[in-house]
Amino acid sequence: MQNLCHFEPARYTTAPHQTEGWIVFRGSSEKVFERVSDHATIGDWVPLVEMITVTHPHPVAPDESSIGTTRAITLKGGLSIVEKVVFWNPPYCYAYSAEGKHFPFSNYVGLFFVEPSDDKGGRCIFREYFNDMGRVKQAVMFHGAVALGRQALGSLARLIGGTEYAMTTVSHVNPGDRQIP
Repeated sequence: MQNLCHFEPARYTTAPHQTEGWIVFRGSSEKVFERVSDHATIGDWVPLVEMITVTHPHPVAPDESSIGTTRAITLKGGLSIVEKVVFWNPPYCYAYSAEGKHFPFSNYVGLFFVEPSDDKGGRCIFREYFNDMGRVKQAVMFHGAVALGRQALGSLARLIGGTEYAMTTVSHVNPGDRQIP
């Protein structure tokens, strides 16, 4: 399958590839991209989201984003995260950085890539890149990040007509050494 995303992780982070998830879906890949890039409604499928505020660096068409679009997310329990779009290539992929007070990851970049297949449907791929945090914290965070990601992908799969999904940790691969997808 041809790489339609053109995202090069090493341009945005030096952190290794840490987690990866995917959903196989039936239906329109454009509709799936619209769903995963609808920043205001990610609380419909990401657990623990209490509030989302989306801002744009300049005027954009309704339901659009651009590099610099920011979503400020408050999670139940008070954790606040600011995610900023750093790569935008609709209808295939986008990537964002994330930071925040008490955010447990550093040098974080998340990627959503919608890979259409020859028949109706395709795969929605989610990847995370972030730095290690020490053995104990890393083990706890990996378990939590993968469990949260698995729950989010399961909810998203139900919304987009997913037929199967998975979320896992990956070997520590430097971002420049991994091709998308």
